[in-house]
Amino acid sequence: MSIETIYIDSGDEITSVIERLKASHEPIVALVVPRGAVLTQSIVNLKLAKKAAGDAQKDLILVTTDKIGRNLATQVGINVASSEKEVAKVAKGELESSDEENASVIAGVRIHRYYDEGDPEEQETAAAGQPVVASPVAAAAATAPIVPKSLMQDGDSTASTPAAPAPVTAPPAAPKEAIAPTPLKRTTVPDQVDEPTEEITPEVSQPSPEVATPVVTAAPAVAPSKEVTKSVTNSKPSQLPSTPSTAMTTGAATGGFFSRNRRPLYIVGGLTLVLALLASFFFLPLTTVTLTVQAKPWEQEFLMTGSTSTTGVSGTGTEVPAERLSQEGEVTGTFPATGTKRVGNAAKGKATIFNSQDSASQTLPAGAKLEANGRTFTTDAAVTVPGVTVVSGKLIPGSASVAITADNVGSESNVSNLAANITSPTTNLYAQIESTTGGSSQELKVVAAADLTNAKNALAKQLRDELAAKISETTANRDTIFQENSDLLSSPTFTSSLELNAEGESFTASSKGTLERLVIDKAIFSQAVETFYKNTETATEKRLIESSESLNAVALFDAQTLTLTAKAAGKITPVFSTNNLPGELVGKSLTSGQAIITQVTPASSTTITQSPSWWPLKQFPRFAGSITIKTTYE
Repeated sequence: MSIETIYIDSGDEITSVIERLKASHEPIVALVVPRGAVLTQSIVNLKLAKKAAGDAQKDLILVTTDKIGRNLATQVGINVASSEKEVAKVAKGELESSDEENASVIAGVRIHRYYDEGDPEEQETAAAGQPVVASPVAAAAATAPIVPKSLMQDGDSTASTPAAPAPVTAPPAAPKEAIAPTPLKRTTVPDQVDEPTEEITPEVSQPSPEVATPVVTAAPAVAPSKEVTKSVTNSKPSQLPSTPSTAMTTGAATGGFFSRNRRPLYIVGGLTLVLALLASFFFLPLTTVTLTVQAKPWEQEFLMTGSTSTTGVSGTGTEVPAERLSQEGEVTGTFPATGTKRVGNAAKGKATIFNSQDSASQTLPAGAKLEANGRTFTTDAAVTVPGVTVVSGKLIPGSASVAITADNVGSESNVSNLAANITSPTTNLYAQIESTTGGSSQELKVVAAADLTNAKNALAKQLRDELAAKISETTANRDTIFQENSDLLSSPTFTSSLELNAEGESFTASSKGTLERLVIDKAIFSQAVETFYKNTETATEKRLIESSESLNAVALFDAQTLTLTAKAAGKITPVFSTNNLPGELVGKSLTSGQAIITQVTPASSTTITQSPSWWPLKQFPRFAGSITIKTTYE
């Protein structure tokens, strides 16, 4: 039960109260009003507040300690509470108004008395230590004799109210003799009175017939003397007359309590009371039946496809429209060169080629490769080496000298007297490097292949991120679904200020391309989910979706489709009608009604509340309109 509490200041006007009532979002509003507030001083204000609450379809509860304000609110039909702790009970109908104990009905009007100890002004004056001065009218009423109406004689001037009315004067006319009051006359009551009282009835002489319009002067209020009081007290029943006086007979015929003129009123009042009792028997007590129904949890997945060629959600909810978004841009960056290049001079010198295997001469072509201790050299020219000879029994190898150049730059090729193998071409000759000099070298930064690859990848990522941010900006006011990290960067171009192996410490590169994204609006997705699960409902159950999400999205840019798995979770509630239930409960006892509810509804529990709670008959009213059925789900 949702209740909003609104605190009203004593000076708040009714227009301000109505605006705050309309601005409330709760079905029940409790107005907390201080004593003496403007709102509770006027029944018109309370009626306007009630009408505003009714127009806004809200239940209104007035919370105040001001008894007069609660009385006015009760008269216009507003529920009241004396404190905020009672608001919930009043909203549930569990608390009766406590003002009824001070209410009386006089002439069909409900009168509330809130000051039992007398007039508040007199109390305040007495509390201040000042004497209380009664008004002339009150003083006259206090000293006037109490005369029963039934004992008044016809034409007696004391039949009017004890207060002396203003004299009524007519156009002047000269009466023959003045109207003078006669001495007071005693009239005793019948024998049925246990303690006889004495009636003081002043007599007024009749005016002369010649007087056109008499001047009527009310008899002054006369306080009974001590002698009269004593005489009344000492009277005995035997002294009372055996027959009623003329005043009694006349009063009974004209205005007595059981006079014939009032009998129709008593008949109408009795019939009204009987009809009210019959109506309460049929329409009371107002009964509210709250059915609590258990809801089962559920969770399910299904496949959904979004396509740029689809214009609306399909009847099955499995196909929805998708949108292809794109952004074009270019990014530039500077990257370091991490490759190295060795530059310098190659060593030059001479080598001796020996022939110790063949008596015939052999030719070593130019470009022959010599290798000595990991260093390689190349012959600058062709050379012919004589064959081996025998001198004094000793073999003397043939030899020839040839110019050579080191294959690599650097000082490490500056060698001397170093044996070398001829690696190319294949031959029986061998060599001896005599001396090489002039070799030198240095290291330079150049653009390596890895440098270009790293720059290309970094620029592609930067371009993708920037274009993705731009696409997100265009959909800032839209809640969309798309595959994370699946944007397509189509046909990016890459350019570099330095080529591969070019010398330099760093280089500048740029990348340009177009980013594309397939999206589905979340509102369309939710509509498709509801459509899909609406088709899965049966006649006896209903699905309540509490959450939905997309899973495993796959974007196919060539087909311009976005396929995803939709997942929803919620509750399944049974479907049943309570339209005929009030008719089945009419006139049944609460026990029998509980059994009927259990048979015709799937409710797990039932709560029955009745208003008024003190109603002695524990049964449903005999009018279906007095029975309200509410259903809640757990």
